[in-house]
Amino acid sequence: MVQISDSDLIHIYQVFDTLKSSFKNNKYYGFDLSPQQFFLRCRHLPTQIWGTRIQAYFCYHFNFEITPSSWDCGDFKTHLGHDIEFKCSFVDNETNSINCKQIRLWQDLDYYLILEVNFEDYTDIKYNLFELTKEEMIEECKLLNALPVANVKDKNTTEFASLGFSIKRDSEHYTRWQEKYLNKKVNIDKVVKKNNDKLQDLKQKEILIKQQEEIIKSIDNQ
Repeated sequence: MVQISDSDLIHIYQVFDTLKSSFKNNKYYGFDLSPQQFFLRCRHLPTQIWGTRIQAYFCYHFNFEITPSSWDCGDFKTHLGHDIEFKCSFVDNETNSINCKQIRLWQDLDYYLILEVNFEDYTDIKYNLFELTKEEMIEECKLLNALPVANVKDKNTTEFASLGFSIKRDSEHYTRWQEKYLNKKVNIDKVVKKNNDKLQDLKQKEILIKQQEEIIKSIDNQ
């Protein structure tokens, strides 16, 4: 059994309190960091917090427009006019499955983006971005036996139930997802670096800061 001293724990808690305070007091905290650095800081935050912050981080760097939840058409709209639903799942040495929850097939949208962040090695955080069309997600829900996790419109039917499913990373389904849905066209690291390089220019910095404010304001109003 690994022995952890009180002083070690105190240091851990102090650092974590500082981290939580940084996120609380600065809604743009970490936007200037690489994906791996940002994910590392989100790792042990409450799900509601890291989920919202990763979504904001993603929208900011890809210049997506946040979509009001009342519109029932996903989380954001791309510059090409595509409506996107965004999901994020953390995996590690103990959690071996991608969990996709709150899949609302009645929503009028074009794509699902599923971000898998792997924390098996904190010094080398990896991630995968899966992209599915709505039609493909409908088929996956059937194939993976997605089950209702919450009936949000009509408790007497399953037509408007939010669905959920899991994919074990050592399964044939995970291999199939990597072959069929893994987005190899988008390099998130390069996109983030390009945006961060723009911060060196004062005019570009003002534009990006305004963009940040619009994203956070939209999320806060949901």
